[in-house]
Amino acid sequence: MKIDQNIVNSIQSKQINPTKTTQNSSVDFKDIMMDALNEVGDTEKIAQAIDEKLAVGDVDNLHELRIEAMKADITLNMAVEVRNKVVDAYNEIMRLQF
Repeated sequence: MKIDQNIVNSIQSKQINPTKTTQNSSVDFKDIMMDALNEVGDTEKIAQAIDEKLAVGDVDNLHELRIEAMKADITLNMAVEVRNKVVDAYNEIMRLQF
């Protein structure tokens, strides 16, 4: 199975160096969430492009289609679960009495 170098570079670029973040800059939660949502959108676009190729009959490897569809499904499910946890945390904070 061939691994796309763009995916490897994307994963490596998302790794956070703890010494860098504590000394020079901070990582915002908003930025992390926006990057994750953009990644979900990107995987959805890739899966949609492969689906279009399948409809036209231009797909050589059906396994690649299935893998990309599963990646898109997993990232979307993960985004929904993270959203649910954030909403639950917000609701719990709102229930706190000061």
